[in-house]
Amino acid sequence: MTRLVVIDKNAHKNVKVVPQLALNSLEITNMVPVVISEFVKLAVHSPIFLTKSNESGRFSCVALFGFEREENIFVKDGVWNTVYKPLNIDVQPFFLASANAGKDKEQAFAVCLDFENPGVQEVEGEPIFDPMGNETAYLENKKNKLAQLLDGLSRTHHFIDKLLELNLITPSRIDIQFSAGQCMRVDGTYTIDENKVNSLSTKRFLELRSLGFLGPIYSMVHSLVQVRALIQKREAN
Repeated sequence: MTRLVVIDKNAHKNVKVVPQLALNSLEITNMVPVVISEFVKLAVHSPIFLTKSNESGRFSCVALFGFEREENIFVKDGVWNTVYKPLNIDVQPFFLASANAGKDKEQAFAVCLDFENPGVQEVEGEPIFDPMGNETAYLENKKNKLAQLLDGLSRTHHFIDKLLELNLITPSRIDIQFSAGQCMRVDGTYTIDENKVNSLSTKRFLELRSLGFLGPIYSMVHSLVQVRALIQKREAN
C-alpha cells in the first residue's frame, strides 16, 4: 500500500528519509520499469525485456532482477549490489502525481512522498527541508531524477510505439535449467526481433537512427546475454 502526499515545506518541515529503509519493499521486486536512457547502464548486469499489461494492453520496458515474482538477486542484506540502480528505484520514496494545470495549459506534476514507506519518518535520516524551509540538496537530487524519469517515460512510449509500428516486438519465453537440475520458465516477456531490425528498409533503418532508437534497440538485444549471468549469480547466492 502507498499513501502519497504532496510535500509541503510547512507541513513536512521535520520529515526525513532513511534511504536504505526506503528501498526495503523493493527487495522482493523481480522486474522494474525502466526508460530507454537507462538501457546502456543496465545492460551490463540486467536483461531488459518488454512486458504487456493485462489491463491496458500497453507495453512497458523492464529490467529483470530475478526469475520468481518475489525474488531480487541483486539485493543482499538490504544492499543493492548493482553498478546502476534504475530511476524508478533511485527516486524512492518520492513520486510524481498529476496536478490540474487548468484549461489549455500543459500537464503539471506535484512531488509526493509515500508516507506508508518505512523510510519516511521524523526521527532520523536525510531531511527534505532545512530549518529555513528551503529544499535540501537531497530533495533537489530526487526532484532532478523524477524529472529525468518523466522525460524518459515520454521517450520510451514513443520508442515502444515505433517498435509496434514496425512489427519488431516478439514474445520471448525464458527457459532456465539450473545446475542442480531444477527447471524454470519465465512467461510474459517480449523482446526485439533483431533479424527484423536488420531486414528493415534503408529508409526505416535511418528513421530509427534519426530518432535515436538504434542504441536502445541493440542495448536491449545485447542485454539478453545477462540471463545466463543472472542464473550464475542466483546459484552463487
